[in-house]
Amino acid sequence: MIDERRIRYLLTIADAGSITAAAERLYVTQPALSRMLINLERELGCELFHRGRRRLRPTPAGEIYLRGCREVLAVASSVRDEIADLRDESRGRIVFGMTSFTAEFLLPRIWADFHERFPGMELALAEERMSDLAGLVRQSEVDLALAYRVDGDELEGEPVLSDTVYLQVPSSRAAELGMSPGRGNAPVDARILEGAPLVLLKPGRNMRALADDALHALSIAPGPVTETANMHIACELAELAGAFTFVPGMAAQQPQRGRGPALCEIEGYPMRRELLCLHRRGRYLTHAERHLIDLVKGLRP
Repeated sequence: MIDERRIRYLLTIADAGSITAAAERLYVTQPALSRMLINLERELGCELFHRGRRRLRPTPAGEIYLRGCREVLAVASSVRDEIADLRDESRGRIVFGMTSFTAEFLLPRIWADFHERFPGMELALAEERMSDLAGLVRQSEVDLALAYRVDGDELEGEPVLSDTVYLQVPSSRAAELGMSPGRGNAPVDARILEGAPLVLLKPGRNMRALADDALHALSIAPGPVTETANMHIACELAELAGAFTFVPGMAAQQPQRGRGPALCEIEGYPMRRELLCLHRRGRYLTHAERHLIDLVKGLRP
């Protein structure tokens, strides 16, 4: 019989970095958790963690054991899900991870369809930074997650959505170029950005990396750059400041009564984001999870 509780306790210690912090998360006493770890290390005949002043770090043996724990937990969960599908596919719980920005675009468009097909299924949202999502799937804290790359051999990424990235042109320049609100404009020469003011997301975000890569590849030296952490603020601020910004298709506003930002692509440099649905490699996907992935695939940015 697999002792899933002990496995989860050990993984929580590794994630929290200390016995005290893990005990608080697990609602158990610190002495009991310490005793569990000591007994396990005695059974294995080796230490699983380096006892540092600030944070517990896995030893080489600990890394091996923790990897095995994650795999065992994933297999146990997968087997339960497969059996549950045979018994009753309409009930259960799916933890779906994504950024707040992706959730804003995606969830309202699939929520009703999903619950119409699986009315008894709980769909729990885990809103996290993009950089944290892969780790949560790897640790089996999240069942599925939407991200732009696969991080690690333990995960699989299934393409679900291709999103075009547009250049948002300020109204003052759009009028000069004969552009209309919305996406139906011809591509522009990248040199339009030379020395021009930009509004970009802060470093560490996928859209910022795409923008930086584009500017570097096109040998463009823009003017002053204003940074923000919010895509909607970037779009509004760019228009107010007469600046350019890069906008993913899922965030692009539809023109209202002939008004709205002018969007276009850069000539000779198409920009795309391929959204992937991450899950643990080899894990059984329930009928409800498969349906959820198909709903996302059916969306158009």
